[in-house]
Amino acid sequence: MRTLLKCSVVLVALTLTFCSEGDKTQKALQGKWKANWTTSKEAFPDVSDDIAMTMEGWIEFNADEVTITAYGYPGCIFSADTLEHSQKWAIRNDTLELLNEGDVHGIAYLMKEKSDDHIQLVLMGDIFLDLTR
Repeated sequence: MRTLLKCSVVLVALTLTFCSEGDKTQKALQGKWKANWTTSKEAFPDVSDDIAMTMEGWIEFNADEVTITAYGYPGCIFSADTLEHSQKWAIRNDTLELLNEGDVHGIAYLMKEKSDDHIQLVLMGDIFLDLTR
């Protein structure tokens, strides 16, 4: 019984620690960030050499919603036009999840680096998103 109680206390402490870390990260992300998406020719070998591999924009995190503005342009691998989209978001461990209605079919970015004024995210190993304040 004593071992079970100790294990329960440890599990509760770990859960509170991970939840508070996620909450701290979530609060630290709030605000407007300059966004720069990049990828490489090696990641898309069949794409023409005249296709641009970067796109700029803005990402603004609020308490429960993120708004993404991406400035696509003709010849950009990401988009040929400006896009703006709002959706829910969450931090889970080292992952930033952008969630559509009903938390279905979201996008999960791996958080590689994080400081007060710079965040480096990776999507599927070959799409990089740098956020700066």
